[in-house]
Amino acid sequence: DWVFRNLVEVNEKSGEILFEAGINPEYDPYQKQTFRIKFDDKAFKVSEPLNLTPGNGEHSVRFTDDKKFYFDTYSRPD
Repeated sequence: DWVFRNLVEVNEKSGEILFEAGINPEYDPYQKQTFRIKFDDKAFKVSEPLNLTPGNGEHSVRFTDDKKFYFDTYSRPD
């Protein structure tokens, strides 16, 4: 089960979706991390999520306008 937090972007041209969620079962599911999946709407296929912000913690990501680069900060209560 995932805790979905936010849809960042759907890029139909590149076939990518960026979203924020808590997915990793080893981490607190309410800690936000950013993921990318690739989709093929013609073949109805979706890739496994790629974690762009690995590391146990609450992540905050800022993307450049073209979404090619991002700045990630994160924190943990301990």
